[in-house]
Amino acid sequence: MKLLNKKFIIFIAVTASIVLFGKTASAATLYMNPKEQTVFADETFLAEVYLDSEKEIINAVQTQITYPTNYFEVVDLAFGDSLLTIWPEQPTDKPETGIISFTGGVPVGSYVFDSKILTITFRAKRTGTATINFVSDTTSVHLSDGQGTPVNTNTTASNVTIITPSSQAISISSPTHPNQDRWYPVNDFTVTWEPRIDSFYSYLISSDPKAEPDQTQELAVGEVTFDDLADGIYYFILYEKPSGETWQYAGKRRVMIDQTPPLPFNIKSVDGIKEFNGRKVILFATTDAMSGIDFYDVFLDNIQVARTIGSYSYENTDKSTFFMVRAYDKAGNITESALLINPVAEKDSLNFGIIVIVIITILIIVLFIVLRHRSKDEDKPNPE
Repeated sequence: MKLLNKKFIIFIAVTASIVLFGKTASAATLYMNPKEQTVFADETFLAEVYLDSEKEIINAVQTQITYPTNYFEVVDLAFGDSLLTIWPEQPTDKPETGIISFTGGVPVGSYVFDSKILTITFRAKRTGTATINFVSDTTSVHLSDGQGTPVNTNTTASNVTIITPSSQAISISSPTHPNQDRWYPVNDFTVTWEPRIDSFYSYLISSDPKAEPDQTQELAVGEVTFDDLADGIYYFILYEKPSGETWQYAGKRRVMIDQTPPLPFNIKSVDGIKEFNGRKVILFATTDAMSGIDFYDVFLDNIQVARTIGSYSYENTDKSTFFMVRAYDKAGNITESALLINPVAEKDSLNFGIIVIVIITILIIVLFIVLRHRSKDEDKPNPE
């Protein structure tokens, strides 16, 4: 039960900082990045949530983010590289209401300067202008002061303009990373497009979706490969100069790379948890610094028995049981952990412990009797 208690205590510590309101402190800012962007209809795009604690040490954040469901749909919520590492409520989307909510914390508190909390992948459904914003009544940032004092929280929305794709836009594809909305463990990124006759092309790859190439004609046209990219989200941005015209935006392609597996983790065995109807349970959890944990596969004696998000319950047995758990991040990288449960050894260990306790108890009783006997002898008068 030690692990369960520890998790429960951490949960209480984070949520207490949200519930126990003390006096209001200075300020913090939650904002969407970028604040403004233009995208094409039926295109996916990213909106990131950032926090600036403005020189305060904070340890908890809770919020709801609202978006118009007639303009957007959520494709993915990624928080593997988030400042927040404890999630009493992981980021979840309710598409029927257009609300994304989460509650997260930092165990020991931290100064926060423009740190990412969440990356949201949206798909634009139709043309128009729409806003992604925070719900002020359910948004709060709390200090790491033992009381969970809330700070005055400022919020900044993101305004998105959705336009019809230009007839001059160029379709850009990637044989190495065919889906822009997926993470890949491959760090050599190739893009291809159909160049037009009598046109020049300039391009770059950047982590900034608003970056612009230098408008210098590139030698490689139609296909280009970028080697050994570090983990992260990148944009291939293409500009075109048709004959006799000026340079103009021609297209963009996103790629998401994660080659690093989840962090190592341990499996813990717990007896008789009420939520699992008294069955034995194994608990496990880890984090992934870039794409985030996708799921866990549980193997019992080398046979897969479950795909889960962090626990597995099983029947008590007198036989030795071997568990292996594989943690997968969203790019498919894997970290494994194993646990051998030997009821006989546990029983022998328990019996040995009982025997030791009994022996110690007997020794204490004997020692008490001896000391008491000596005390009585010393109280007797000496014969002369």
